[in-house]
Amino acid sequence: MHMAWPPGRMELARLLAGEALPDQPRPVPWIENLFRAELHREIRSLQKRDRVPQWDRWRFGVTGWTGERPVTVFRRPSLWIFGEGTIHFSRNLRAYGRVRASHDSLAIPAHTGIPKKVRRLGLNTAEADYAFLEYRNRWLTARFGRYKESWGPGGIRSPWLSALGPAQDGLWVALRYHGFTLRFFSSYLETVTDSTGAEDVHRYLAGHFVTFSDGRRFSVGAGEIMLYSGPNRPLSLTYLNPFMAYQEYENNERTNTYRRKFNRDNWLMAVTWQWYPRPDICTWGIWVIDDIQLDREKIPNATALKLGISYAPGQPIRTLIRFDYIRVSTWTYRHQHPFLNYVSRGLPIGYDGGSDLQDVRLLLVAFPRKYVMVQMSLRYGERGELDIREDPLRLREFPYGWPFPSGVVEKTLEGALSVRFQPRYFCWVEGGIAWRDVKNAGHTAGKHRSSWTGFLSFSTSFQFSFYEP
Repeated sequence: MHMAWPPGRMELARLLAGEALPDQPRPVPWIENLFRAELHREIRSLQKRDRVPQWDRWRFGVTGWTGERPVTVFRRPSLWIFGEGTIHFSRNLRAYGRVRASHDSLAIPAHTGIPKKVRRLGLNTAEADYAFLEYRNRWLTARFGRYKESWGPGGIRSPWLSALGPAQDGLWVALRYHGFTLRFFSSYLETVTDSTGAEDVHRYLAGHFVTFSDGRRFSVGAGEIMLYSGPNRPLSLTYLNPFMAYQEYENNERTNTYRRKFNRDNWLMAVTWQWYPRPDICTWGIWVIDDIQLDREKIPNATALKLGISYAPGQPIRTLIRFDYIRVSTWTYRHQHPFLNYVSRGLPIGYDGGSDLQDVRLLLVAFPRKYVMVQMSLRYGERGELDIREDPLRLREFPYGWPFPSGVVEKTLEGALSVRFQPRYFCWVEGGIAWRDVKNAGHTAGKHRSSWTGFLSFSTSFQFSFYEP
């Protein structure tokens, strides 16, 4: 979580100005200083005590990958171009957008653009994953448009709601009162065709998440997310109420769920916590409950759990050591009724790694020299045959005594070593080697596969900005 870089310079400036949402304690000092130096190199101006530097900025660039990368179908070499821009209408109101285009839609991380037969300048797929209008002051942040969001501690790879999932179109609001933060959103996901092809099924997502933080060492939170769908089902205005639980609406039949036979909902709740026993040590956890059995025996629970701890010493070398454990049950993210599985446009809405798995991961990040980052990682994972990424349409079943992970379990042990040179925020080159050993590869009993691969990634861009006097 500590080294998840803010998505842009404005977010970086807000973090350093203390305007970030107060559901997480501030970074450890040397990480904050690293962010601050990055910001100063980018905007070449010092922050004022009473305001955040404002600018309208536009950036266009290209990114390339070979080998391993997150949330992709294939690992073949690929390039994509991107463009992003921010327009400030006032100190509190801005618009932001980002577009990515490529020649290979299956090799871009977290991309849901549909490839076309006709290519333009060698490109055949493009997608805008951010396009929103945002208003922000000391107690309110509101966005309207297209956005991605992660909920819970431990970085963007959340098992509850992940920014590596599909984009949403709708309203997102955060209310702040002393140490409390209440987030809620209501958004449109997609429209798909039912099995008969006679009607369109509209799919929506809505959520509530309340957290409390002392602003220094501790935060705790709880919330709920509702995925609802139905043939030609309209957006439910009841889910825009930030202070009412969804179960109250459903149990009292105040939603449009009961208008039609095939209107259904899928409800997930979660509890989160984060604690700094020392300024350089952070622990966190998130428990997601899709379906848990309190009065039914032998039916497997559908839950997800992620735990982690990190240590970030600043001397003698600035270093981050992090350990993560994640477990996603076999039937988590699946529902017994169609169109309610926790996926959209081929991507999981929750954990990007899928389901029916458990992983442990050790990460070491060091900054031995200026602009240089060295990263080493080691992961062991077990994955069953019912990963939701491999069969996103399969419905949930209720088998007795179902094993976890299911079927022939694929067991993977892998490690990687990489070096990145990053003189600017959006300019870097990174290369490294990775080793992977897989038992029961492809869920085939006794099949063993071991490999060494090299990988290279780079990104470069140019920008122009309009600064206020």
